[in-house]
Amino acid sequence: MLDVQQRRHLLNLIAQAAGELRMKRIVCETNHGDFMVDIKDTDIGHSLLAEGEYGYREMLRFFDYVHLDPQKHGFVDIGANIGTASIPLALDGRFTTIAAFEPDPNNFHLLDYNVKINKLGNVIKPFNLALGSRQGEVEFELSADNFGDHRVRYKDPGAGSYNEAMRRRISVTCATLDAMVEKSSIDISNVALIKSDTQGSEGHVLKGAQNVLARRAIPWVIEFWPYGLDRSGIPREEIAAIVKGNFSTFVELKEDGTAKQNMVEQFPELFARYDGVRWCNLVLLP
Repeated sequence: MLDVQQRRHLLNLIAQAAGELRMKRIVCETNHGDFMVDIKDTDIGHSLLAEGEYGYREMLRFFDYVHLDPQKHGFVDIGANIGTASIPLALDGRFTTIAAFEPDPNNFHLLDYNVKINKLGNVIKPFNLALGSRQGEVEFELSADNFGDHRVRYKDPGAGSYNEAMRRRISVTCATLDAMVEKSSIDISNVALIKSDTQGSEGHVLKGAQNVLARRAIPWVIEFWPYGLDRSGIPREEIAAIVKGNFSTFVELKEDGTAKQNMVEQFPELFARYDGVRWCNLVLLP
């Protein structure tokens, strides 16, 4: 039986030959449902194929710190990718109503397919949308090999640490979370948890959710990545002000597996701790 390293080596060989073999996608059985993946995605796709999961154990850490309202059964997955959070959580029975937002057409196709093959159409509703701070079309840049690093492009990025200036760009539709609630696409009164993993758009997502945040009733799990946040064009001070104005405490889930609970006034200190391209996940608590 192949170990993880051997599987990844084999996957790299398959990906290299994919063009000649006319292979693009593979359906695999994982520890948490069946997934169709794009074999050119060397991050999420290869993790599912080689390891049978992606980020599941990290995701379970959220629930050590989030005390969900037992009367609420909804989850909002912003930056759903191909369903690596929504599908395991639905199969685990943690949520019975999930709104999953994914702007990239390729990822969305896989998300929609994966929801159907796991027979979760009555639980997960996929939306082919970016969520941000305004309505309309936005420019979206695509990573060639890490399909979890596609991002909304808010300004000229320069070369960047990931050579972003050379990425292919498409146009995608953007909405605000508040607008989706107003249109009754989401029953916010039933939402127990919101997750945002948008490669730096978290400030825009929060800015477009002022009415939701004003309820001060829902915990959020967000990716905190100062490199991406800076490239989104919203000043650090503005992001910190939104967080401090709408949450009371936050839990910093560190890279070494430990966690630290902080008062929300300490939020600005995170920017100095996560310099370069370092990142962490945060649990924001009302």
